[in-house]
Amino acid sequence: MEPDYSLILETLAEPVVAADRSGRIVFANRAAEELLGWPPGGLRGLPLTAIIPPHLRTRHTAGFNRYRSSWVPRIIGKNIRVAARRKNGSEVRIELTVSSFRGRGGEELYAASLRDLRGRVEPERGPESAWQRALDEVLSLFCDPPPGEERELGLRLVTALEHRFEADQAQLWISTEEGQHLQLLAQNPSASRPAARELEWADAGSPVAEAARSRSVMINPSSDPCGAAAAAYLALLHGGLLLGILVYRSGTPFTESTLRVLRRFALLTAGALHGERCRRAEDLRDQYRRRLEAVGELIAAGASGAEIEPVLNLALERVLELTGLEEGLIALKHHERLVIRASRGTRHSQVGAEIPPGEDVPQQVLHTGASVLVPDYQESPAGSAALRQRGARAVLGVPLRLGSYVIGVLQVASRKKARPILDEDRQTVEALAGALAPAIRLGV
Repeated sequence: MEPDYSLILETLAEPVVAADRSGRIVFANRAAEELLGWPPGGLRGLPLTAIIPPHLRTRHTAGFNRYRSSWVPRIIGKNIRVAARRKNGSEVRIELTVSSFRGRGGEELYAASLRDLRGRVEPERGPESAWQRALDEVLSLFCDPPPGEERELGLRLVTALEHRFEADQAQLWISTEEGQHLQLLAQNPSASRPAARELEWADAGSPVAEAARSRSVMINPSSDPCGAAAAAYLALLHGGLLLGILVYRSGTPFTESTLRVLRRFALLTAGALHGERCRRAEDLRDQYRRRLEAVGELIAAGASGAEIEPVLNLALERVLELTGLEEGLIALKHHERLVIRASRGTRHSQVGAEIPPGEDVPQQVLHTGASVLVPDYQESPAGSAALRQRGARAVLGVPLRLGSYVIGVLQVASRKKARPILDEDRQTVEALAGALAPAIRLGV
């Protein structure tokens, strides 16, 4: 008779949690429930993310999905020190060991032992060992760079410096145009100094610029604007290329061990940024390929003599798919008026409705014959109240042009507060608008 794994795991004094391939908890013994503050049976059926702190969930999901697709284990059988989330939202430090086994019926399951590190006496003492343990903890942060933009990685970096390395202020400046300019990418939100503007450039005489010129580490520069007890400006170098500057400020003076760990952290940061830029370049190449495919699809649809509505809907579908934006519409000119002929992602823009004359984005595009981008619609006087009321963040209108004649407007919008319309989004929309216009028959 096949043994029941739950009876075996329940007898263990060590906390153990088991999950299936979907990432759902199928078992937690009494020791695990007590450690994590859950009542008996309270964890069963919940996703694993219920016991993972929010700042680690993205990396966990990416690693779990990667293993299920490649079957290449990265953490199975290894001891990893992380934080676990308790039911009340607090965190507890644990040493995690994951193993896989077959349950009843041959289903693959994963068991994680959670060793409580609270109160454990470490063989090393003193501030250097504490910093080294913190460094070991954040190493895993960079093993799987986040799938989003470079800015997301920057925010994770400065958050790690704040919460794990006790920085009063942490900043990440990145170099652009082959190192000729430095731009503030991320700053910890709880910094004593107000957060800098989204695209602030380093002044030529600032310590950030000086660290970039020297390509070295500057400690407690006399020109530090914050007057912190300790300040370090660390050049991020990879293969001789300057990627940026990492700024660390603290209310307590540096020790030699602190500086050693900061230098290690800077080396790690440079590697993470380089890897993220390589991944981003691959994504852009893939986006360009998919953009060309969509352009070819629209040209083929127009050449086939298809009805206009399916072609317009196909264009909107491809635009929103390639940009990741939430809503779009196409309005065509009819007797000097703009009439909505296709709409996606919103119930407020009805097909057949007329866009009234005024300063709305489509009317501006029609008047100027050029693309119009409103980067923050909530603060712009231009545009309809309806778009503002439903939370549009940014709006882009692109003309549909046949020669010098504008026959309509393609408009897209972002509703996410932190999601601007990027340059590559604009390039995608303009490329598809250029292919769509010839497919539209005059007089519709």
